[in-house]
Amino acid sequence: MKTVRTYQNINDALLEQSWLESNGIESLIPDEVTASSALPHLSVYSGIRLQVKEEDFEAALKLLPDEPSPASKEQEIENERKPSSEPITLGFFKAVIVADFAIYILTIFLNFIHLSKTPESILRYAGDQYISYPLALLSYYSFWPLLALSIVASIGLFCRKSWARVIYVFVWVFGLSAVLFSSAFFLYPSEAFLGGISTLLGGFICCMIYFTNAARFFRNKGVTETE
Repeated sequence: MKTVRTYQNINDALLEQSWLESNGIESLIPDEVTASSALPHLSVYSGIRLQVKEEDFEAALKLLPDEPSPASKEQEIENERKPSSEPITLGFFKAVIVADFAIYILTIFLNFIHLSKTPESILRYAGDQYISYPLALLSYYSFWPLLALSIVASIGLFCRKSWARVIYVFVWVFGLSAVLFSSAFFLYPSEAFLGGISTLLGGFICCMIYFTNAARFFRNKGVTETE
């Protein structure tokens, strides 16, 4: 049997089945039981098929009202499911890594400049505000190791080293968590803005290196800048 038409409604399928049979063409609706059950939405997802014998296929198409063939419908559905955006190229991937690294370093640089201008009494007060002293201490002493790992991971990602993916995700997740337990700190609007952009870019990179076509850059070193 060959599928001549698919439907979203069992009544439409039965109506056209009757029309075909009245013209001497035997047909079958294999999804009739499912479509008539208590869970009709299960059949709607894939469509309710109307099938005829292969030798009757062309005649059935002529008898049925004009409508795209099942193959055309399947192709249309497949096209809708495809991502609308172009695949991530190696050039774009490297540009995002460079932008993220540059913003991260710039944020730290501005923070050190502003700290030198902040009164000591305010810094001392902020340093005494924390949820847990051991966790705040851990957050404080992990800053420089995390910075070093971040630099290594960014360079590794740029050079497409597989180990860099694990390090980058670890640094991003740990750094994001450490903020929750660190002592209070002051940020100027420019730092807060750049820090937010850096965090968003970091999350985007974590998703990109594992869940998009960019993951293949670490398996296939022959990929060029435009691919």
